[in-house]
This record gives sequence, C-alpha cells and structure tokens, in this order.
Amino acid sequence: MKEVIKKYENNEDFKQGENLQHIYYAKAICETDMENYTESLEYCMRGILIENALFTIDTITEFMYSNVGLAIINCISINYMYLKKSEVAYKILSDLLSLIEKYYINSQYTMYQAGQFSKKMYIGIQCNLGHIYLADNELEKAEEMINKGIEFSIKEYNLRFMPNLIYNKFKLLYKKGNFKEAAEYFVQAIGLFKLVKQMNTSLEIEESAKIDYPEILKYLEKY
Repeated sequence: MKEVIKKYENNEDFKQGENLQHIYYAKAICETDMENYTESLEYCMRGILIENALFTIDTITEFMYSNVGLAIINCISINYMYLKKSEVAYKILSDLLSLIEKYYINSQYTMYQAGQFSKKMYIGIQCNLGHIYLADNELEKAEEMINKGIEFSIKEYNLRFMPNLIYNKFKLLYKKGNFKEAAEYFVQAIGLFKLVKQMNTSLEIEESAKIDYPEILKYLEKY
C-alpha cells in the first residue's frame, strides 16, 4: 500500500478531488494497520472533508457519500473503537447503517439504489454491530442486527459475512439458553466456514465449543 501511495501521491492528477481522497484513505488504512489511530483519524477527516466540507460525526445521516466516502466513515469508526471510545464508534456505525438504508437500500430512485459496494458494507456493519451488541449482552439489539444481516445476505446471494452471521446467531441462541437450536446454527456455521475455505476458523470454533459452549455438546451427537 505504501509503495502505491508513493507512486501516485506526487502525480498532479492525485493532488485534488476524488483522487486525493483515495490517497488520504490509503494513508489512513496504513496508519490504522500500524496502530497509529489518531494519525489515521486525521487522514480520514482530510479525505471526507474533500467530499463534504460540512461533515461532522453528528451529521453523518444528513448526506450521501461516494464509495470511498462510506469507506472512510467506516474507517473512522474502527479507529475510535481501537482508541477505546466505543460509544463514538457505535454511534458512527449505527448512523452509517441508517445512512445506507435511507439513501441506498430503500431509495425509490434507480440512480441512487445500492451498488455491490454499499450492499457489502451494509451487511458488514450489521455483522459487526451484532457482534458488538452480543459482547455487551444487548441481546435484543444483537438479534435484530444478526437477523437483518442473514436475511439481506440471503436476498443478495452474498456469502461473504454469512459464516460469521450464523456463528453470531449460534452465540445469541446459546446466551438465551436455547441450546438445541443453538447447536443447529453451530453446525451450519462450521459448514459455512468450510465452504468459504476458512478451515482454521472452523477447527478453532469446534475446539472452543468443548470449553466455552458445553451445553450444546449432547445435541451435536446426532450430527
């Protein structure tokens, strides 16, 4: 990524507008990867302000954004998460979800309807929020996010986040004490991780079940 940035950032075509925005986004990703979260946020803000000079964290849902704009906002939430400012991160993710629903998923106008990028981001945010709410034991919110993510993934024939969504559904049911149905989702999750070639993940969660989720073991015997 750094080599690509060096190659293009001094090119006149990449010193303004959307191309410069891509440069800032790329730099933000690099800084996040190096755990320089504050520096990454600075690049994110430079990038998003190119597209929308009125952008603030409190007005996310009031505007439409390009694909790179959506990606930058998502990156902002990730950095706040790493900076342990979880309330800010949750707000950004929730607002980003509402934004995509309002302007892209439910748009009445063909020209504004969601493309594959915003659809994938929509599912990814639902998956992430479901995981976050599960960790915080906010089970109703978690269930809403997980179910919406599964339904939309099926509708769009999108398998990318389905293994994690199904695994989160298993953990949700386990937390609610519905061990028999939880076991069914556990088996489905294992199968999906294998289907998408995430063999190490499938092995890890199979092993973890013996320690972390013992109540489902008797239901797994029939599988």
